[in-house]
Amino acid sequence: MVFTCVSMAMVSVALGLLVSGLAATPFQVIQLILLFVVPQILLCGLFDLSGAPDWLAALSAFMPVTYGVDALRAVMLRGADLAAVGFDLAVLWGFLALFFALAAANFRKKRVRTTC
Repeated sequence: MVFTCVSMAMVSVALGLLVSGLAATPFQVIQLILLFVVPQILLCGLFDLSGAPDWLAALSAFMPVTYGVDALRAVMLRGADLAAVGFDLAVLWGFLALFFALAAANFRKKRVRTTC
């Protein structure tokens, strides 16, 4: 369970780096992070999505918090081990790599623009 929580925290930090690289001011960071975080909370599976349209349920599969919630639910409610939540953790680490790579590329572009 701790490994899952740490993985989710690292994904959140990488997403924060990505969003802060996109924003020009600290106020824009707050606005953009709300744009990314609120839909993840609403669509991650904490709330019942059985009555939601199919496209909305499918959209939740593209959000990292969904996989973290699935892994935590499996560990806490069913006593699953690391092998049982391996897919969810792999997806979380995939999101981590993607967000970090995008943030690094964005910061590199900003650095190149300011030094020229």
